[in-house]
Formats: sequence, structure tokens, C-alpha cells
Amino acid sequence: YASLFYCPPAFNNELADLYGMESDTTLGSLKLLWSGSSFFTWQTDHADAMRFRTLFGTRPFLLDNSMLMSTPWAQYNGAWPHYPAKLRLYNILEPYGNTGIRDLNGEVERGLIIFNQDPGTEIGRIRLATAADFSWNADGYDPYLSLWKVLMNRYGIDAAKAVVTFAGQYAGMLEILLRLKNNEQAVRNIRVGNSLLGAMEQQRVLIQNALGADHRLVKELLSLQKEAERQLKSYGGLPLQNE
Repeated sequence: YASLFYCPPAFNNELADLYGMESDTTLGSLKLLWSGSSFFTWQTDHADAMRFRTLFGTRPFLLDNSMLMSTPWAQYNGAWPHYPAKLRLYNILEPYGNTGIRDLNGEVERGLIIFNQDPGTEIGRIRLATAADFSWNADGYDPYLSLWKVLMNRYGIDAAKAVVTFAGQYAGMLEILLRLKNNEQAVRNIRVGNSLLGAMEQQRVLIQNALGADHRLVKELLSLQKEAERQLKSYGGLPLQNE
């Protein structure tokens, strides 16, 4: 591949007609990066790819931003979900899910897909590992089986189980915090939140015992837990008993 990649002004389909018709289609060996039908690359189909390829005169390399859709605080595109109960389905370790791009054979260059995800955190590396699994075995890829294999390989079965349990409790904590933000049943939700914090602490200690206090994942989970505790305190919650 060429050593130089170019991301045109219309790296998704927004205003692609305007920029595409004004672009220089004699690009030579220059390779274009394209994020699909939207900034987050979600639900990109053959029509989107053909449209971009026709306008720019070349098959692009896919810049997949789909893993940027959610943050550790479940703020999709910077905003909370409207319904608190949706947060209970959230997964801090959310595996790669934009599997629809495997159907774009012939429309994009398949030799390289760039997954836009921060590798500087342990949680980010877990998620990137599932994207790597997809890139090697797209047809047989199962998101949650892939995630479990990554956790098992990196941390062992006991720590992997504790991480999955912690993630579920954390999602429940996010739901409680949003209910409190919406002024829903403060006394009840604070009580549930305090219980969840205690349960998260138990799982985090199990993970710490397995991996060590200095492990990157242990520190990241503790940081998320402390932030949840801080927010719950702001609504009248109690600190953890071991503090």
C-alpha cells in the first residue's frame, strides 16, 4: 500500500456530492480513508460505498469509527440515553459490533481496515482485541464469545468472571445515577446505589487479588468505581465502609 493516506473533506456521506464533484479524481497512488455512511460508520451499505467510489473515482480504505459511539459513562455521542433502563444493557467492555461491513466486498479495499479506538487503556485494548478477532474471522465472528475469549486469555477464568460481573454491576450503577439525575425515587435509588457500590468493590478486590494492585485494568476499574461513588455521594449516598 502507499505510505500516504488521505482523509478527504467528505470522509462520510455528508456533503459527499458537493465535495466529490469538486475533487480531483486523478489521485494516482494516493489512498482515501472513508468512514462510511456516517461519522460512526454505522449501517453502511453497498449503495453508500458505491456512491462514494463513483464520486471520488477510487475504492477507499475504511476508517471505522463505530467503536467511538460510546464512552465508559455510556454517553452515546456525548449524550445520555433517554430511558435509564437502557443503561442496564450497557457493557463497559462492549465488543466490536459493526459486523455489517463484512458485506462490503468489492466496494472498499479489504486489505486494511483502520479501527479507530484508543489503545492507551486496558479497556480499549480489550475492545480492540475483539475488532482484531473480527478482522481475522469476519464470517464466524460472535461478539460476546470473542469478548469472553479475550478476557480468558488475558486474565484467566476467575478474573474474567469477576470482570464480567463488575461490568454488569457498573451498568446498573449508571442506571441508578441517571434515575437520580431525573429526580426519580431518590431514597430508594440511593439505597440501591450504595448496595451496587459494595458489590462492585467485592468484584474489584477479586480482580485485584488475581492480577495485582498495579495492573492497568484494576486501576481503570477503580477509577470508574470512584467516579460512580462520587456522583452517588452528590445525591446523598454514603461512602464505602472501607474508606
